[in-house]
Amino acid sequence: MPPTRRSIRSKRADGTEWGSDVKKPVTLLALDYGGVVARFIEDEVLAAMSRHTGFDPPTFTERYWAYRSDFDRDHHTLLEYWRLVTGMENPPIDALVSLDLAGWSRIDPAIIRWAKALKEQGLKLALLSNMATPTYEALRKGGHWPTFFDHYIISGILKVNKPDRAIYEHLIAVSDTKPSEILFIDDLEHNVTAAQAAGIHAIRYRGFDDLNHILQSEHPSLWYPRS
Repeated sequence: MPPTRRSIRSKRADGTEWGSDVKKPVTLLALDYGGVVARFIEDEVLAAMSRHTGFDPPTFTERYWAYRSDFDRDHHTLLEYWRLVTGMENPPIDALVSLDLAGWSRIDPAIIRWAKALKEQGLKLALLSNMATPTYEALRKGGHWPTFFDHYIISGILKVNKPDRAIYEHLIAVSDTKPSEILFIDDLEHNVTAAQAAGIHAIRYRGFDDLNHILQSEHPSLWYPRS
């Protein structure tokens, strides 16, 4: 059985108790990685990668994303992916991977503080990401990877990407949590819509201040004012 929120009794800044939601109880918070936990890769990083390939930045960026979805579900190996992106038989993988990992390693401290606070109050946490297994393994070895989540749902390991319903059903099953008790936050609308279709509460992420505004009205026990 999923844990209840009865043990969450500390006060928020407004004097109400954490876990006091009645209308929409949440016992598990699931966060997307790129675009939520970590800031989205910047155009400057993609431009830096393009200089190792001979492509101009717009062409490289188009090719980077064209094959990314299949890479994220482990349809391509690391070498296959970069061969497809660069058009090279022997692409400069070390340089490209180093830049790629750096581009996805800029963790958002506000999200981390908020998630840790909720974890300390008894909420379960899951990270739900479209991410190739090699990327996941490399990021996990880095010094910025968030290690305090209860569940890591990685598309490459499962061989299925968001917004496929199967990845949300896996989250429900592995966390042993009712979908109505899960809140999922993602920066892409189609991923949010798919989660909602699976019975999960979901919010599109447009920044921490916007998220806090939504939480105040829809999930007040999860509201965490920025200090």
